[in-house]
Amino acid sequence: MASNVKQLREAIKEEWVDFLSEVIQRRGDETLQTASNEIAIPVVDAEGGEHFVVLTVKIPTGSRDGDAYDGYAAAEDYAIKCETKRVKALERERKSAERKSKGSK
Repeated sequence: MASNVKQLREAIKEEWVDFLSEVIQRRGDETLQTASNEIAIPVVDAEGGEHFVVLTVKIPTGSRDGDAYDGYAAAEDYAIKCETKRVKALERERKSAERKSKGSK
C-alpha cells in the first residue's frame, strides 16, 4: 500500500513537471529538467545578468508527529506571518521617523 501511494505521488509530480514545462516552453522560455521533480529556467535580469529560476514540485506528507499536511492552513499561517512582518516594518519606520523628527528640532 505505501509503495502504491508513493508511486501515485510520483506520477502526480511528473504530470505537474511536464505541465509546467509545457506552459513555460509555450511562452518561449527554455526549461531544463534538473531532477525528477525540478526544472530550471534560464533568465536574464534587467541589466543583462544571467540567472536561473528553479521550480520544484513536491507533495508534502505532513509532520513527523503524524499531522497531515494542510495547504489551506499553511497558506493562512503564511498570510499571518507576512502581515506580522509588514506591521513590524511599519512600526520600525514610524519609530525611525519619530527619532529623525526629534533630532531635527
